[in-house]
Amino acid sequence: MDLCDNAVLGRARLTLSQRLVRYGAAAIWSAMMMARHGIPRHVIYRGAPPGDELMSTAIFRELRRRGHRGLWMEAHNPELFARNQDVDAVVIPDSRNEWLANKWGAAYTAPYYGTWDAETDQETPPNSHIIARMCELCGITGSITIRPYLYLSAGEIAQGKLGKRRQVTIQTSGRGASMPMLNKEWISDRFQEVVDSLANDFAFVQLGASIDPLLSNVTDLRGKTSKRESAAIISQSALFVGLEGFLMHLARSVDTRSVIVYGGRTPPSRNGYTANENIGSSPPCSPCWRYSRCDFDRICMREITSEQVVAAALRQLNRLDTPLPVEVVQVCEDAVASRLSNLQP
Repeated sequence: MDLCDNAVLGRARLTLSQRLVRYGAAAIWSAMMMARHGIPRHVIYRGAPPGDELMSTAIFRELRRRGHRGLWMEAHNPELFARNQDVDAVVIPDSRNEWLANKWGAAYTAPYYGTWDAETDQETPPNSHIIARMCELCGITGSITIRPYLYLSAGEIAQGKLGKRRQVTIQTSGRGASMPMLNKEWISDRFQEVVDSLANDFAFVQLGASIDPLLSNVTDLRGKTSKRESAAIISQSALFVGLEGFLMHLARSVDTRSVIVYGGRTPPSRNGYTANENIGSSPPCSPCWRYSRCDFDRICMREITSEQVVAAALRQLNRLDTPLPVEVVQVCEDAVASRLSNLQP
């Protein structure tokens, strides 16, 4: 059914005059959007979680590398796309964007890489890195660079440096996330042990939500920074130490080395980065792909010690003068054809 036929009156049939009014309003709206942004050729909508939207920047980079133009992003977090030359328009989520794309023969893609079953509390495991999967769903073939991108101004970068000492950014919890998962949580006392081991040589900055466990001997910025301010602080840090989640993706987007406590919920090969030190464990129950339910008292997290994280941090700090490794994967045409044929209408 055409968008213009979806009246505010519900699904009742519209009169001719009502149809004309709706079509006229849609035509005016379309003209305004195209006057501002040009004609759309590919519109992408990924949903509200900021980590997923940030990973969508990889899709735009790959489309731009292949010469595509008219690339629109429907964004709940538009600040993540500021200064990004791979995106031609950042627009608010609106059903009319899909209608406009269809009218101009443009692609409209919502690259959802998995589903969650409430009964089992389990996510559908992807069979490749989720960035590669998202690119597949957008019809992209060939080499895919597995990383997101965020672009800061010189002024933002300068404000990210908070003192004269070398800084390390740390995060103790993801409970303030848009989709919190208890099975991503590590023991906060062990984060404190990491700080205690390195505080003589580094100034620690704690980012995250105001409800996250507070550490001692840190600059406390929990709940006090915007996403871009957090990115600037991480960009000026020698290292980020944290958990699987948005700040992990944010750190990779600004080329900061990281140590990520993964546990056993998910394998880093599906949503992590080769540039990071990913600390995991492999009890018989892993990977479970569950959000918060656990029958084994989160043994995968309890097995990880602060000594392991400190050792990983030191290895990363010793690599500061070397380029970050970048993972590149190949997506074949058969894989894309299979993905597209399995999409729900």
